[in-house]
Amino acid sequence: MLCVIIIGFSSYQAVKIPRADISEIINGEVFRRMETHYQDVFSLKDMATGLWAMLNYTIFNEGRNGVVVGKDEWLFSVEEYHLSSDYRKIWNNNLQLIVQQVQQLKKKGLKVLVVLVPEKADLYRNKLSKETMHNSIGLYHHTFQALADQGIHVVNVKEALNKAIEQGDQVFFRTDTHWTIRGAQLAALETSRSKYITPGTDIFTQKYTDNTTMSGDLTKFIPTGEVFSRFAPRPDSMQQVSIDKEVDEMALFADIKQDTILIGTSYSADLRWKFADWLQYYFHKEVLNFSDEGTGPFQPMKKFIDNDLANEKDISFVIWEIPVRYLVMEPSTNETETH
Repeated sequence: MLCVIIIGFSSYQAVKIPRADISEIINGEVFRRMETHYQDVFSLKDMATGLWAMLNYTIFNEGRNGVVVGKDEWLFSVEEYHLSSDYRKIWNNNLQLIVQQVQQLKKKGLKVLVVLVPEKADLYRNKLSKETMHNSIGLYHHTFQALADQGIHVVNVKEALNKAIEQGDQVFFRTDTHWTIRGAQLAALETSRSKYITPGTDIFTQKYTDNTTMSGDLTKFIPTGEVFSRFAPRPDSMQQVSIDKEVDEMALFADIKQDTILIGTSYSADLRWKFADWLQYYFHKEVLNFSDEGTGPFQPMKKFIDNDLANEKDISFVIWEIPVRYLVMEPSTNETETH
């Protein structure tokens, strides 16, 4: 606390405008001094912010609004904790929205396969510092069952991911909202096993390289800065893999038809996770990616339908990736994802 007071007092003293005589104003010296002066002010402000974030995290096990700090440096999005009092109404409305949009596409002759993405807090309950209401109400189970009851073809990737965790795989990043490359791979594999989408004949290869490190999107809620970075959650290790289509010289001049499209959120749109690539790998054909970041699962689908892309003659299959947490979020809030 003494450090905070000292930094605060120093910042207060620093905001005083440097004195200058008329000659310094004329030759520009005063402006150079003011530039240096305010750089120092902001530096002190950043240090104070970093210090407070460090103390809040290391002593109170907390971050800024937007993150819930779990055990062993695991971070969770507050979106996986928030549940409004009228969540049943919101859930029903969003469920019907999914059904309506799927029915629209079916009328156009398209087959739609929903990939229901479980919450990180559901998969890693042993890393939670406190239980979530989403887990308490069985959000994933009830959503999956309700979609299936409505005749929607839906992929239950939760079971595959849970099994992988039991075997020692990490399927979500510790400091990020999203799944790992391994998690995306397993989700794509489970999607291909649905047998609802006709596979192709292309061959894709995979090649792994050295891992890199990554500080996930949830670390922005613990802004320790460079000075106190050693007190921040340690970065995640991230696999690096390239997935490429084998070139068939005989097919170079063939009329290539792309009949499958992926629509979803940042779980699909962010190329680092390789979800679209893994779908291509397991379906043995190219998959168009019409996903978007920061808009939730419903806006990309609405855009796809409104832009008349669903009437493209080559499109036969739609893979719709939907994180289950958006089912209990108002449309106005589920258009903004945590990044």
